[in-house]
Amino acid sequence: MYRLAILEDDSTQLDLLDKIIQKTKYGSEIETARFSNAAELEQSLLDGASFDIALVDIRLADTASNENIEPVETGIDVVHKLFVATNTQVIYVTGYDMYHSDVYKTPHVFFLLKPVTAERMTQALEAALLQLKNISEKPLRLRVGQDEVVIEPHTIRYVESHRRQLHIHTVNGELVTYLRLDTLENMLPSSFVRCHKSYLANLDYVARYRVNELELNDGSIIPVSQSRRATVRDWFFDHVRGTR
Repeated sequence: MYRLAILEDDSTQLDLLDKIIQKTKYGSEIETARFSNAAELEQSLLDGASFDIALVDIRLADTASNENIEPVETGIDVVHKLFVATNTQVIYVTGYDMYHSDVYKTPHVFFLLKPVTAERMTQALEAALLQLKNISEKPLRLRVGQDEVVIEPHTIRYVESHRRQLHIHTVNGELVTYLRLDTLENMLPSSFVRCHKSYLANLDYVARYRVNELELNDGSIIPVSQSRRATVRDWFFDHVRGTR
């Protein structure tokens, strides 16, 4: 199951975009989360949520009714703040064609002009899902000591952050690098879950799920923090069912 965030300040448009997504051939594969403002979306991310795709309205909560006055913060600003340097695939949507060049200030896979049709939404989702597939197969290049090492993401069992170092536990042994855990998390496919502020676990190697820990198939025990239990539970069972 893919997770898609919709950021749209107009409640009618929010409902409509959600319904259009569900009408596409990908509707059964996508779980949507709806946000009416940027603060709600940011808080969701801080609480541990992550999204494969973000459908972002460019013109948010104007401070004036005059459509010629720019909003204080646009959807482009939000994407720059929350999704640049992540694997989240951004689809912009707007009713104003004047933004078609501004969207290139940030990475994105598609630009939708309202009114949005199911056909155009399908094309946008296809572009996002194709990019996600390419990312999941892309090897990582990391600095380990004086060497640059290439790692296939599927070989990583789990990652631990300890004293500004990342200990990457793979099927071939352990590698140590200086990198933020947040940075590495954004480079990895959706089989990886942030189960603790200091741990990332690859669900492909989880043999047993418990409320407060994950047991991997090599016997390793990975803690699950209380604040992330619901997210980890949902990701684990989606993974087992093959819907993620």
